[in-house]
Amino acid sequence: MSDIQTVPPDWIADIRSAIEHPEQFKYAGWPRPGDPHLASKREFDRIIPAVLIDQYDRFHSRAMIHSKTKGEHEAAGLLNFFIVWKFKLWRAEYENWGDYVRDVTNMPHAISATSLHQGVGTINTFIEKGMTVDHVIGVMGLVPTAGMLLKNVDVSQLPGGDINSAAEMIIELGPGEAIAAVNDWTGKATYTGLSAIHDKSQERLYLEVRRSRVDGAWDRMDWMIQSIDAEAANWFMERCGIRGSKRVFK
Repeated sequence: MSDIQTVPPDWIADIRSAIEHPEQFKYAGWPRPGDPHLASKREFDRIIPAVLIDQYDRFHSRAMIHSKTKGEHEAAGLLNFFIVWKFKLWRAEYENWGDYVRDVTNMPHAISATSLHQGVGTINTFIEKGMTVDHVIGVMGLVPTAGMLLKNVDVSQLPGGDINSAAEMIIELGPGEAIAAVNDWTGKATYTGLSAIHDKSQERLYLEVRRSRVDGAWDRMDWMIQSIDAEAANWFMERCGIRGSKRVFK
């Protein structure tokens, strides 16, 4: 059995109980057992029992906590690697930084060498620009893509010329709006993928894209990517958050 060290045991027990004893959630489906007063599906949908609300609050809140802490823990891990790099603490057991990275990235649950180098470099840039540790964790843990853009923005372009105010703002906005905000500060347009269709026979991916400018104007564009198979197309659409069409080319 794996040794789970960071999740409360009672939370794991609740998940295990839910999976092993699904009958305890019958009240969430139709027909609801033991409730003779509900004569129709419509009436069922209107009446939400307290037990359903309690269970939703329990599992939903925990899911959100895990999602948030996952990012924060990864960011905190990178900050510790940054300290090891910045102050050459790797000299305690290694002759050079490269050997340390090689061993660390080969350990179980480790991140890739690319992610480690990129993360340490990004943190170094943020710290040099005056970002606090708390904001570094928030940016890299909750809005990492916006953070990668923010890293390259001159402080003079940020609201009030303050990187910590900018960091706090994008953390509150969330991933999608945070990217748009950073692009606004730099005067860059924001590109949003609206839909995509993959032609398997021709190995082409057709994209519908909206470009939103800082002044509020926008336009729609059609793009085509050639020599892309189904697996690569699906990966691309997933990374860009684009909804694929079920249309089939014949």
